Amino acid sequence: MRFANIGFSFLILLFSSEICGYSPAWGVPWQIYRREALNLELPDDQATLRINKFNQKLTGIVPRLNPDQNWRIDIRYTNYRRSTRVKQALLRLEGYNLIFITEADAKAQGFSSVPALANTWAQSLSNLFKDPILRKLLIVGMGMPPQINYRGVTYYLKPVIAGDRGLFRTSGSRFMGRVIYWEVPADDKTYQIISTNKSLEPSSPPLSVFLLNRKLQFLTYTLEPS
Repeated sequence: MRFANIGFSFLILLFSSEICGYSPAWGVPWQIYRREALNLELPDDQATLRINKFNQKLTGIVPRLNPDQNWRIDIRYTNYRRSTRVKQALLRLEGYNLIFITEADAKAQGFSSVPALANTWAQSLSNLFKDPILRKLLIVGMGMPPQINYRGVTYYLKPVIAGDRGLFRTSGSRFMGRVIYWEVPADDKTYQIISTNKSLEPSSPPLSVFLLNRKLQFLTYTLEPS
């Protein structure tokens, strides 16, 4: 199986090799901060295009939502007639359009009808957005990588904004263009906010590192996944 791991603006594709001439089974999960939202039974290129569209929609919706309240998914059938079958459906997140579903989608996913697929996806998304940690990650981590690498160690995004007490330091090290910071002890009187002297980096990888988000807030990355 091939995976698409989504941390909003960051799309990570892990490709498995084809063996003995057989193509891998279709099935690319849409993942949000390492949590599976939906599984798309499509070839990789088509699935990637759909996932990009999902992320664009979600990116536009999330800033309008409250992370302390449950996020509701509802279904709107856009061309329903009593005498005809349902051909289209719209999944909405708190009333905002998120995913458009057609008969072609239902067929590709192996469902007998648009409502059957819409109900399945709506339930999956509803379960996902019940997680308060995920909701906070989406709010504070908009556009941020779900994990970073610093000095050979992997750090994972936490839904925590660190207060700026004037204790952050950086040597200028970056991850995907973003400056990496760490904190010095509160009683360290000799620290500098910015230093180009690599010897001033911690002697061992710190327990937490920090990146600035779009609001210039320090987001916390730790050694343990959320």
